[in-house]
Order: sequence, then structure tokens, then C-alpha cells
Amino acid sequence: MKILRLFLFAVMALVSVSAFARMSVPIVNLEGPVILSAAGKAPTIEQVREAIVQGAAVHEWGLQETAPGVFLATLNVRDKHTIVTEIRYSVEKYSLTFVQSKNMNQKLDKDGKTMLIHPNYNKWTQTLSDDIRTALMRL
Repeated sequence: MKILRLFLFAVMALVSVSAFARMSVPIVNLEGPVILSAAGKAPTIEQVREAIVQGAAVHEWGLQETAPGVFLATLNVRDKHTIVTEIRYSVEKYSLTFVQSKNMNQKLDKDGKTMLIHPNYNKWTQTLSDDIRTALMRL
């Protein structure tokens, strides 16, 4: 009987941890670091653009150039979840800003001030930023 109670307690703990891990979190917009090549030189705007294209390709983000220095990056996961982020870039820095999502539990918090989303959004955009930074370091 004691073992059964211990087992049920362990199962309940795992279920509650899993449920907690899926709770919505605040959207994090990312400001990339100052852009320098591996040699420590400032790249050209064309090199930064190409690094963003290469970084996005690593995890199959779709890119649409909407203006000079601006991309809309779209990630479609298993034809179920879609996120769109805006990438603004210059020779000095880049940023990733939330635009929209589909099936990512997007909502405002109780105060109506902070946008919340599934935690994978922040994970996926951080990975995109890391991939861009890796491509920039190859310059």
C-alpha cells in the first residue's frame, strides 16, 4: 500500500511538472549583439543579409524581404504551429520581434498588458538568433 501511494505521488508530480512546462510565458523580443566578423571587422550590409539567410535556412525558416533591412521570418512546425517574427538588421545589429502566431496559445496576461505565448516560441526564436550569430561569425 505504501509503494502504491509513493507511485501515485510520483505520477502526479510528473504530470504537474509537464503541465507547468506548457504554461504560456511572456513573449521575448530579441536584440542581437553588435555585429562583428570573426576577424573583428564590421561586415557590409550584404554580408549581414546573407548571414541572416544562411542562419534561417538551418532550421527551415521561410524568409520574405519586406523592405531594405527587414525580413519576415516564418516557421511552420509539423503543419500545426506557425510563428512569424520580424528581423530588422543593419551593419551594427539585428533584432527579432514577434509579429503573429497560429496554434501557440497566444493571449494577453490577466492585466491585459503582457502578451503570453507557448514557451516554444521563445526557444525557436532564440535558436534562430543563435543560427544567425553563428553565420555572422563565419564572415
